[in-house]
Amino acid sequence: MTLRVGLIAVAAACLLACDGGGDGGGTTDTDGGSTSGNSTSAGSAMVTTSPMTTGPVDCIAGQESCECLEGNCIGTLFCVENVCLPGPDLDVPNDPIRVIAGLRVPIDAEVSADEFGWEQTGGPEAVLTGVDLQQLLVDVPAAADPGDVLTLTLTATRNSVPASVDVTIEVVEAVFEEGLPGVDDPMQLGTPTAVSFRGGELWAVMNEGFVSWFDIDFDEKLMEEVATHMGRHDIPGGPLGARLGRIPEDESDADYVLVANAGSQSIEAVAINGGAIEGLATETIDGDPLGPVRGIVRMDDELYFTNGEGGQLLVWDPDPPQPEDGSTGDAAIPPGARVLLSDLANPSAITTGPEPGVLYVGINGQVIRVPILEGGVAGDASPYLTFGEQDDATLRVDGLRFDRAQNLYVGVPDASRLIVARYVAGDSTSTIRNLTDAPEAFSDFAGLSFGENDFGGGTLYYGNASGRVGRVFVGLGD
Repeated sequence: MTLRVGLIAVAAACLLACDGGGDGGGTTDTDGGSTSGNSTSAGSAMVTTSPMTTGPVDCIAGQESCECLEGNCIGTLFCVENVCLPGPDLDVPNDPIRVIAGLRVPIDAEVSADEFGWEQTGGPEAVLTGVDLQQLLVDVPAAADPGDVLTLTLTATRNSVPASVDVTIEVVEAVFEEGLPGVDDPMQLGTPTAVSFRGGELWAVMNEGFVSWFDIDFDEKLMEEVATHMGRHDIPGGPLGARLGRIPEDESDADYVLVANAGSQSIEAVAINGGAIEGLATETIDGDPLGPVRGIVRMDDELYFTNGEGGQLLVWDPDPPQPEDGSTGDAAIPPGARVLLSDLANPSAITTGPEPGVLYVGINGQVIRVPILEGGVAGDASPYLTFGEQDDATLRVDGLRFDRAQNLYVGVPDASRLIVARYVAGDSTSTIRNLTDAPEAFSDFAGLSFGENDFGGGTLYYGNASGRVGRVFVGLGD
């Protein structure tokens, strides 16, 4: 919900013709028709016309850019030096914005004004970016306490008329809880390793070899949310990573669960409708096995994936780009899976980020940034977020996700940590918060994904080795 703000002028009680004129016997009324002599209309007083003259009507008193009507103007116009002019028009979020501490929060406004600016007028001190822009970025302090309220004030002037409006950010506690309440059948919910959303349904891939999908509703009798199992497809093997999407270059445009199947060491596509499995790759174009594939993401028209202990970042490309300089000679790059990077420290989770053509890959103790260059090759990988040593296997990253404000969430299951960092363009970032107080059943943070529809767009969902889907409300979705 948004709030539109302006100083409301006193509405004019009547319309008065200025520099009147006629069209052969009358004055023009507000609907474009004509009257003769004096006339009245609903909500207006008697209007006395000036003597008939030739020529057009120049202005109607009280309307925009016309003289004021006894010091007043119609509607939301303002009398400025006896001329009716509009003041500032400010459209901002009306309801408080609820987020956990530490996030970067965007506040979007629509402003019609000659000049305007933002300032903080209440709450714990935040860092503001874009105080002279219609989108303000607010870095909520990581040390802010639940219940703290930050007040941001937008002040504007138009035609010398001032106006201001407040937007509030309310800090909430990070509460980790059951994401699929009421679901406990192991044939419906095994060990979820990846979570995705489609059309308001939650799809969870289970390491036992199947994918299930669920709906959620509020039960008014129980006064609580209850999830419902909607169906399942079998995926033989041991799927670890999955994303909902389409197969690159697939002319059918059908929806699939794109799966990194560690058990069968293959990349597969499971049809949403019917559950038919299409094997996309089981080896590289050089004939090497893919290894225990873990994470998968689609970017542009390729599927990028990791293979954990194999130490590689790979791409499955049905139509790989060819170098324009002919450097490959007669040996064109064939379609299939190719190794982009090797010798990585246990690469697992993978995601796209704010920059086009850039991948973010989780390895032990780090998230690295990998640009994909023209010709389909990987550029130099660089450390983006460092939170531990690469030889520490307990720091494997199994969840990566950016929200719409470019906050990065990093799931580290074996350390029971959910790390929050803010996006930094062209450089490395640092940890803003370490969330480590989740209950044991909800502390693995694998396969992070933001909810949709009834699951809540500001809620982060994830899988756990306990056999539960967890969730935490953070306030911003993707």
